[in-house]
Amino acid sequence: MAAVINTNMASLQAQNQLSKTTASLNNTIQQLSSGLRVSSSKDDASGYSIAKGMDSTIRGSNQAIRNINDAISLTQTTSGALETLSNLMGRMRELAIQAGNDSNTVNGGYLDKEYKGLAAEALRVIAATKFNGVSTFTATAFAFRVSSVTADTTLTLTPTVMTAVAAASATTVGIATTATAVTTLGLLDTAITEIGTVGAELGAFQSRLTFAQDFLKDLVENTSAAKSRIVDTDFAAQTAELSKYQILQQAGTAMLAQANQMGSNVLTLLK
Repeated sequence: MAAVINTNMASLQAQNQLSKTTASLNNTIQQLSSGLRVSSSKDDASGYSIAKGMDSTIRGSNQAIRNINDAISLTQTTSGALETLSNLMGRMRELAIQAGNDSNTVNGGYLDKEYKGLAAEALRVIAATKFNGVSTFTATAFAFRVSSVTADTTLTLTPTVMTAVAAASATTVGIATTATAVTTLGLLDTAITEIGTVGAELGAFQSRLTFAQDFLKDLVENTSAAKSRIVDTDFAAQTAELSKYQILQQAGTAMLAQANQMGSNVLTLLK
């Protein structure tokens, strides 16, 4: 290489390489300190775009899981009320059978009084069973979004008004006489059947919700793992890179100092 003064190519090359090394070192430090390989689109435009789409899927799916939890809570609230109604109807049926026996004619008034008290409680349970302020024993349908995508994402539960239970619990119904007890027994059988039907429907709906929730949890887990592989820092690899660039920076700084001294060496030729 020619000995020149005006242009120190060795220094320029050392400066250029040191600048590249410093940029790489800064990038490695940023990845290690933030825990992210891709923190902005400049780091990896394609990966950044894919990760943002995955993030949208994860957040939407988590909200859908919360929606399903609300739906499960509704079914559990209603199922609890059905269990109470079933117990009430069962006891009321026992009273009706007891009142239908001619030997209990003398006690018919007491049996009828208990029956009417239980009937009033059944009506109260129906009216008081609510979810988020809305009665669960009305014709109002409850719709729940259970997916983060737009197509086929809503599950709808249409509660039963419980007309048979209400009929068996009406104030005009009683078991004061053997004849009325027999009639009331038929109403109670219909009411108990209605409770069983509604309970089965709720169970089927809750089972579907559980499967939908399990699917979403798997989706969130797998999508989160895929996103992590794209954007998260590989600490083992980046720690090795950190050591490499620190050594290169030290070496580059030393070589730049040597290159800057080359011009001074030309002076020895002039002596």
